Amino acid sequence: MREKSIMEDLLNNDIGGGLCHAWYARRFLSPVQIREVSSPHSGLGIECYTQWSSPIRRFGDLQVHITVKRHLRRMKMIEMKLSGSTIPSNIAFNDIGCDPEIFATETTSPPLDVWDTDIDFTDSLSSLKAARAVQRSSQTYWMLEFIRRMDRSKTFEAVILGCRNPARKQYMIYIYELGLEWQYTSPVENLTAGTKIVVKANNILPHNGQMTLVRVQF
Repeated sequence: MREKSIMEDLLNNDIGGGLCHAWYARRFLSPVQIREVSSPHSGLGIECYTQWSSPIRRFGDLQVHITVKRHLRRMKMIEMKLSGSTIPSNIAFNDIGCDPEIFATETTSPPLDVWDTDIDFTDSLSSLKAARAVQRSSQTYWMLEFIRRMDRSKTFEAVILGCRNPARKQYMIYIYELGLEWQYTSPVENLTAGTKIVVKANNILPHNGQMTLVRVQF
């Protein structure tokens, strides 16, 4: 009940422009799972969700792209069949995800059990955790390297998202200019969610994923 009250307060009072509520609510979301059947997305609040992004980065995305392209080609073949057009003879299984001979008699989409039987979606699941860890590490490295190359006197406006460790006065902040969440340790006072501060980056070590933030205005 306490957690619900905190979330409602952050949301209803628009603390931090909604950023504080989003940060606090994430801890209660279900872990990421990828399945071959439709499943809800708790963060977006929808009944089913398909991850669709650049096929250059993730094998699972490449599989989704192939599946959608094949579906569009099958629909085109059905359209050609109904209109009396000649279906090209060089179309192969890899192009449409099923035996092209099906369209010699069928004028509707082939049954589900003959679609894309050559794609094993579990191939991308086995390496999902390792891939995500590598992705996060790479993103952190290049963000820190980007900051490291900036003028060392540069300052950033940020907002306190919430307290991560009250005993050590460790907070999570959001740096507007960078779109970055990062940990900030307050040297003296306690801070409340939604408080805006100005910080400067020190001790930036991209290879170790480390950066210290120092508050420059009190």
